[in-house]
Amino acid sequence: VQVNQKIAFDGLDQVKAHYLAKSGYKLSLLRLKTYQQAITQFEPQLKTLDMGKSMLEAVWSMPLFYPFPSQLPGMTPSDREKIAAFEKNTGLQGKFSAVIEPESSKHNLNSLLSSFAPPIETPPTPAANPNANPNASQNPNSAVPPTAPPAAPPFDRAEAQNHLLRYLKGILDPKMESDPAFADAYRDPHLLEDLVDNITAWADLQHQRKSQKGDVPMKQAPFYSLSELHMIPGMDDDLYDLFSPHLTVGRTPGVNVNKIEKTALRALFPLAQPDELTEFFKVRDNPEQPSPFKEEADFWKRIGSLFKAYPDRSIEDLKASFAKAGIRIITDEQEFKITVRAQVNQSVRIVEAWVSTQKPKKDSKKPPQPPTDGTLTEDPNTSNSGLKVYFMRLS
Repeated sequence: VQVNQKIAFDGLDQVKAHYLAKSGYKLSLLRLKTYQQAITQFEPQLKTLDMGKSMLEAVWSMPLFYPFPSQLPGMTPSDREKIAAFEKNTGLQGKFSAVIEPESSKHNLNSLLSSFAPPIETPPTPAANPNANPNASQNPNSAVPPTAPPAAPPFDRAEAQNHLLRYLKGILDPKMESDPAFADAYRDPHLLEDLVDNITAWADLQHQRKSQKGDVPMKQAPFYSLSELHMIPGMDDDLYDLFSPHLTVGRTPGVNVNKIEKTALRALFPLAQPDELTEFFKVRDNPEQPSPFKEEADFWKRIGSLFKAYPDRSIEDLKASFAKAGIRIITDEQEFKITVRAQVNQSVRIVEAWVSTQKPKKDSKKPPQPPTDGTLTEDPNTSNSGLKVYFMRLS
């Protein structure tokens, strides 16, 4: 009887933890929706305020914990009583934490594939001058035709692999310099070359890897989970723990330079000096007067002024290299990862979800028309929330 009772209570705790995790997940979606609506409502004001968007990002960037912390500095006894009363009225058992992370601050492993590389925007062709001489077209020497903007370079698979190699090297080298034991264990000069070759073979059906080491056959399909790196030949736990915080497999439109961290930025710009990297984040994240980037041109301008190893000509070459590798610089976050961990007694449930923000569709007064050929298609008149969950797992 005691064993059966224990099994029953454990099953009940599992159910409670399951729905507690789902509650934290729905609250996280609500926070993202609130942020999206605030950005839309205050868009004119945000164009003139440097720290306006940073303040609004606290809506989703601050971790959420339940039960709510009641011993924070500055909290009054009245606040603690309100928190205690709220928790008593909810009747929720257990605890959960909900964290929302920006995914575009990391390097996307699936950008090795041309189908996953973010599109490179090309400036529009300048329109013809309406005040120009209409007879100028008859005389080719009388007028200079408008110059079309240069086309974006096509995706280069080899350049994408080289960029990943340089990115991983920018993460590995500081670790080797600061940890002699780690450097002695991973001193193989071909370590990263073999690793990038195996990563490419895992994701790309057309890639033929140089070495056939390893017992696990190559998947030859895009990554769907970062945990797949454990099956890559040459990737052990230490290397996974080193690289994984700076990698993603989510659908990122580019690298968000307003959320990128120091290690990832050093990997993108390996010639930057430590004091230059420190100054970059000191200016961008100044708590009194932050200076986030409003557009891509602002980022490159700051790189050219701070990083002395990258003069104007090198900046242009770097831009071309990024474009060939499918790397795009963005300043607004669109891709998020939600992680919720709920616990009731000894039962734990974890929800992970990748969410993309989209422009909400407006409701249409036109009634939906049924398909005439019997196929099921998405109704163009259907409204959505502006959030799209394209991958979720519960463990």
